[in-house]
Amino acid sequence: MKAVLIRKSTQEGIRKGKYPNRKMNPIVGLDADLEWLLVVNKPNPSYDPLTHKLVQKADKITDNPHPEYPHLNTYKISTKAVEMSELEKEKYIESQEDQDFSAIIISKKKQDGINLFDRFVAKIERKKNNGKINDDQATELIELIYDSINPLCFGLWEFSKKRIDNLSQPTDEKLIQLIEWLRGKIDNYVIKNY
Repeated sequence: MKAVLIRKSTQEGIRKGKYPNRKMNPIVGLDADLEWLLVVNKPNPSYDPLTHKLVQKADKITDNPHPEYPHLNTYKISTKAVEMSELEKEKYIESQEDQDFSAIIISKKKQDGINLFDRFVAKIERKKNNGKINDDQATELIELIYDSINPLCFGLWEFSKKRIDNLSQPTDEKLIQLIEWLRGKIDNYVIKNY
């Protein structure tokens, strides 16, 4: 159970932690000026989280016995609701919006887009390293497709699909196959998620 060790003469808290005796028996050999108090958290007041926030009030050392362990006094912790500043209200609303369903969906779309972008660039690099395409072909393909696939990194799959669909096709069959592979991945994702 949470407890606070205080110095009675100065009413200062010395240590916070768990009460040192699991069975909640009195501590034998404790200096007469020291006392363990059990922490009691008072219920939070009702408040509107859009306009107010909870702040901890000054902790209160009491000589009130704990309801379950009357040989120990209580250390009360309570909170109060205070009005937030306009900036705090804006930040609260933004944090709630950052955690809502729409934000989660766009975050997933971004991550999926980054993954496909990376996979496609790695596929080009692999083909180049395996001698399936040369440096010039790899460069041509990246230059041709970059503006079309970059929106994927921002979760803008439909925008990327539109750009891929309007892309002028290269004449090299190997590059066409790579673009078609990418187009298929984007088309499938858009069909499944939009």
